Amino acid sequence: MLICVGCESSRSREERALTPTQNRGRVIFQANCQLCHNAYKKEPLQGPPLVGVFRKHDLPSGMPATDEHVRETIKMGRRNMPPFNLVLDDQQIDDLLAFLHTL
Repeated sequence: MLICVGCESSRSREERALTPTQNRGRVIFQANCQLCHNAYKKEPLQGPPLVGVFRKHDLPSGMPATDEHVRETIKMGRRNMPPFNLVLDDQQIDDLLAFLHTL
């Protein structure tokens, strides 16, 4: 029997219990972000993968990985990423940030 201490499959991370806020954020991510960003794989799509986005010191843009910078990027867009300020309200962005913190 092989036991892998500390190993966690991407499927188990996807299925682990989320708070209601995090779950709403996951739904928002699936509807608006997953086309361009991987949540559970380190492979880039149209945009950078978001696995561990808040566990890193910097975002792919080089800015510090803070709620403020991620929120601004979501709202205003960046390079090829469109702005979502007219698509998502502040509560939806808060929920999305809560989900991103679980990755």
